[in-house]
Amino acid sequence: MKKICFYLWLCAVAFAGSARAQGALDGAVWGALAVRANGDTLLDVRSGNLMVPASNVKIITAGTALETLGRDFRWDTNLAYSGTLEDGVLKGDIYIIGGGDPTIAAGGDADAVFAQWREMMLAKGITAVDGNIIGDPRYYDGLPEATSWQYEDIGFYYGKGPEALNWYKNSQDLKVEAGKAPGDPVKISVTGPQLPWMRFSHNSVTAASGTGDKLYYYNSDLAPVGSMRGTLGFDIKSKNEQTSNRFPAYTCAYFFHKYLQQNQVNVTGCYADITPDGLIRTDLDTPGTTKAAEWIEMKNIGSSYSIPLSQVVIEMLHTSDNFYAEATLQATALAVRGHTDFASGTEAIEEFVENIGLDTNGMRLKDGSGLSRANYVSPAFFVSFLDKMMEAPSYNVLLEALPQPGYGTLASYMSGAPQSVKARVRMKTGSMDGIRCLSGYILPADGNKENTIIFSIMVNNSTAASRTIISELDRMILRLAQ
Repeated sequence: MKKICFYLWLCAVAFAGSARAQGALDGAVWGALAVRANGDTLLDVRSGNLMVPASNVKIITAGTALETLGRDFRWDTNLAYSGTLEDGVLKGDIYIIGGGDPTIAAGGDADAVFAQWREMMLAKGITAVDGNIIGDPRYYDGLPEATSWQYEDIGFYYGKGPEALNWYKNSQDLKVEAGKAPGDPVKISVTGPQLPWMRFSHNSVTAASGTGDKLYYYNSDLAPVGSMRGTLGFDIKSKNEQTSNRFPAYTCAYFFHKYLQQNQVNVTGCYADITPDGLIRTDLDTPGTTKAAEWIEMKNIGSSYSIPLSQVVIEMLHTSDNFYAEATLQATALAVRGHTDFASGTEAIEEFVENIGLDTNGMRLKDGSGLSRANYVSPAFFVSFLDKMMEAPSYNVLLEALPQPGYGTLASYMSGAPQSVKARVRMKTGSMDGIRCLSGYILPADGNKENTIIFSIMVNNSTAASRTIISELDRMILRLAQ
């Protein structure tokens, strides 16, 4: 870092003063750093402070994965079978062996991959199955959710971690509707996917207008039961809630079983998954009794592949997708450490950070998405990481993946700024209750890469309204960009 721009130092003082005048930073902790790629320091306010970064963590996860796995990395899913094949009839089971692909049925439609799996079966001469369709999640170890995630989060889509075999981002859509009057039960219905084994209890009531959505969904992988609790404001009327599905391997097997039956491949057995102790489970309410076949005993049918990592990263950063972030962390962990648990993932990131010459003291991570409030990163670390990424082979992919103001998670940012300025800003948000963070790049108007501004502004422990903080962050980014 060469020098501090006095004008922007005054801007920082003005930022703090104006925000405090509105109560935006009362009791809050905040820090910021902005530098040019040529080394000039434009702004430095407590930049070494470690703070909760929320989804800014995804920048680190994405950059590490792109450099470690490569932009063209793809997750695979393998089909194999046990038993014997006689005159086109498989007297045994089909195993869908998950390799962590987070994109299976991600848009709600799996027909394309199912058609591919079916064609692979037919190519092997399998025209009927006298056995089960089994979702096999054994390739990954570790828990799908971090132990530091809040209990109230893991019932919703953004708090459901990926597994070796996934389906529809391991989520389920519910429609919630306020009752006819405060005090009436909230009406809840499933909009998709329909999971016939799930049992719901709805201990939720309609509250007074203006109280908002205070519904919480609770479930576990111990039984196919979900409970919606809390209140929904009377004025909300109707909205969608995307909840977590704790049985993705079973779900995938169910829908593939259904697809085969509808497409001239008869299956006489059930759909099933495999329990952590290696038993085939055809009924989620009953422990499995039959030992699943070992992979070495199976015969290979074929493999399908996800879209490339570069596309997953774009989706991850544009929409702040926790599921894709954790799937990306798992893939990195497996490549570097040979395991997929969260500790292996964060260790893989630390190894990468050290290899590119950065000090890990500015970063302590517990996950890859930023959902954990036990993550701590400093603005200085984010700036150093983004600076290093500018010289990395995957820089252009990362730059493209970072959204512009007015789009995706930045839809409400810099709304009054000139389009010519917004077009030069690429940044990632990080948002939780009391937390607003922005880190990224401001591309130079003159096209000289050395004049690129790398910045990170982090606000923690704020009790102010989100809009108040966003307005101040907008003002700071605009000053830097101009």
